[in-house]
Amino acid sequence: MLIIALIKSTATVMLAALSLLIVIRVIYPVFADPEQSLLYSFAYATTQPCAQPISDFLSKKLELPIATDDIGAVVVLMIITVVRTVLAFLG
Repeated sequence: MLIIALIKSTATVMLAALSLLIVIRVIYPVFADPEQSLLYSFAYATTQPCAQPISDFLSKKLELPIATDDIGAVVVLMIITVVRTVLAFLG
């Protein structure tokens, strides 16, 4: 039982960190130039593998006329929120 609680806690912390990086990725360009920031570069590089498949799906299958990079990241953030909620109810 202790191992399951440890795995759940670790997953929750990792999902929280990923959520924070996604928020930084989406919000940072509003306030500053993202090309000159190491924080933004790190957040983008870390979250891109999660957001890219969703962005590709939105741009190719749905043929949206807008840039889907940030929309894909927001969808990943919503999925993370659902997973964190499920983990909270399991324990």
